[in-house]
Amino acid sequence: MPYSLNRRVLLAAALSVCASVTLAQIPGPGWPTRPVRIVVTFPPGGAPDTLARVLADKWGQSLGQTITVDNKPGAGGNIGADLVA
Repeated sequence: MPYSLNRRVLLAAALSVCASVTLAQIPGPGWPTRPVRIVVTFPPGGAPDTLARVLADKWGQSLGQTITVDNKPGAGGNIGADLVA
């Protein structure tokens, strides 16, 4: 019996987290108001860069906004992370 109760509580908690994350991601009117920049911490030409460029193209079309991909490789990703922070 306690095992079934624990599973139900865990399921309810997971569903509430999913719902709150989904609701928090709903953008307001006119979002984004500035160009969007995706920072990739790998050099150009690799798989992460290619994926970021494909996503930037699709997202740019759906948002009606300019999305640029900025490659900042080096230092194990710390250069790109520092730029974002």
